[in-house]
Amino acid sequence: MGTLKLGSNRRLPSVWLGGGGLALGLLIAAALASPRVVEFLPSANSRHVGTMSPLRLTFSRPMDQASVELRLSVEPGLPGRLEWEGSTLAFYPLQPWPIDGPVQVRLAPFARSTQLLPMLRGMSWTFQVDPARVIYLWPANGTAQLYALDPASGDRQFLAGAEAGVVDYAISAHGERLVYAALRPDGGVDLRQLDLTSGEDTLVFACPEGIRCQALDLDQDGERLAFEQSSWVTGAGGRQIPGPKQVLELELQSPAEPTLLGPAEHDTSAPNWSPVGLLAFYDASLGSMTVVDARQGPPPATISLLPNELGLLGSWSADGSSLVLAEMLFQEGSSSGTGDQAAFYSHLFAFDVLTAATQDLSREGGEVVEDASPAVSPDGQWVAFARKYLDQRWTPGRQLWVMRFDGSQARQLTFEPDFNHSGLSWSPDSAGLVYVRVDQTSLTATPDIWLIELEQAEPRLLAEGAYTPRWIP
Repeated sequence: MGTLKLGSNRRLPSVWLGGGGLALGLLIAAALASPRVVEFLPSANSRHVGTMSPLRLTFSRPMDQASVELRLSVEPGLPGRLEWEGSTLAFYPLQPWPIDGPVQVRLAPFARSTQLLPMLRGMSWTFQVDPARVIYLWPANGTAQLYALDPASGDRQFLAGAEAGVVDYAISAHGERLVYAALRPDGGVDLRQLDLTSGEDTLVFACPEGIRCQALDLDQDGERLAFEQSSWVTGAGGRQIPGPKQVLELELQSPAEPTLLGPAEHDTSAPNWSPVGLLAFYDASLGSMTVVDARQGPPPATISLLPNELGLLGSWSADGSSLVLAEMLFQEGSSSGTGDQAAFYSHLFAFDVLTAATQDLSREGGEVVEDASPAVSPDGQWVAFARKYLDQRWTPGRQLWVMRFDGSQARQLTFEPDFNHSGLSWSPDSAGLVYVRVDQTSLTATPDIWLIELEQAEPRLLAEGAYTPRWIP
């Protein structure tokens, strides 16, 4: 693994081929046995590549890695990280691919296999990058399907759907694929994978009839899916409601049954992959957020248990070392807006997953507030969150705020007391946020998706009657 800038200005070593029958025979033998590229992604002439999608080349034979890296170039040049897995080379860009023209990839001739057999021919291809788009579910008051929207142009594209609707989805960190939960007519759920570059849509797991699968989350490489499943139980008035939940993991590349991640008798929920491959989920039976290394096991190795009462989805730091969670607190004699009395409130805490050390990020000012919905920016500098005051400044809805990752420089971005703000998602460049806004004073209000740029701080409506927004990087 290494970090470099792929460009088109590399100097390659010269190669001399002699003549004669022996040389010709050797060339024929080398041509038959020489390594070749058997798959490359994004494919030639692809037109809907994500701004952070990796470049992958898979070879027919194990390769001399240095000889391949020396001969690989991209125009325009771009800094990135190289990783090898077997015979596959992946280049992960450290900044977005340019969207103002095609990207050209070249692999010059004479890269060698580990047996020193050369590739006698090079290759070259281009692909086109889409601007970062917002994906969401629509409509909120009907059979929801998946759509993508270009915030700059307003162009909307249908991505995927199902006859009975889509209940949830997850997108890979590099934006090349997503998995969505398609509701079946029998009430069950199919988990399907959509390749956003090729458009290929495949079934990865059919949840059993009577089992609801939701709360999907993909790991950093988009190869492992964590999700909740629950069976329906009869609640008050004879209504069918979801019963206790369990978190499972599914390997997308090798068909198999999902693996249970928590004890079978525990109620677990809210799976959340870290950037370094750890998985957090809430164990209500333990009253803690559990962090495991799902690559070890089964059962997966437990890294830490972080005590928590609320059990809400948190947000990982950019380096994967800590997890930001909302936690309920109790204060005697504080004001709740209806007179002096005991009050519950919530702050955001950063938990170090190795030491369990905590830092109160909501401490600045010391107000009794209700902070929730944390979202750490991709560059790791900011935490967006929703806040409601619990004193005389109380409002029906939580407002959108941002602060530095250490809790400093907190500032309010929205000033709409009747509207609740949730579902926060950062743009890939950490410059803006999409979120869901709902009028709390109306019983018939539907959610809308809005965009706010931090430098402009003037919200803009993106989609009416839509929800669950996330960015396609």
